[in-house]
Amino acid sequence: MQQFGLKLAANLQIGDLIILEGPLGAGKTRLAQSIGKGLLVKSEITSPTFVIVKNYQGRTPFIHADAYRLLDSPIGGLQDLDLDTENSVTVVEWGKNFANQLNDQYLQITISIIDEFKRELKVSSVGERWKSLNL
Repeated sequence: MQQFGLKLAANLQIGDLIILEGPLGAGKTRLAQSIGKGLLVKSEITSPTFVIVKNYQGRTPFIHADAYRLLDSPIGGLQDLDLDTENSVTVVEWGKNFANQLNDQYLQITISIIDEFKRELKVSSVGERWKSLNL
């Protein structure tokens, strides 16, 4: 997972949106941490579950959001949080329901638990930005 996150980060640019999906404990935060590390974020990247959004600085601004608590929210979604996604690399856990609110082009990574130590990643993309991505 870490190697994948580092390789992905090397291909990311400002304005990119990454959506992470998978069950609890699948490794979404771990993957976000690896992406942040690849973006040269120096501070510790922790789960934003209770604060919903955390901002970091690396080679680009890095936004790490967790939309889990917004899934059943009667109010809006992530667009109500005034995220500067146009000037950052943004990773959103549990974000598939909100992706189109943030960007019309995004990469979605779905993590499946195979066993205690093994995960399977399924990568799908929306938009021209991702057509030439080779991971």
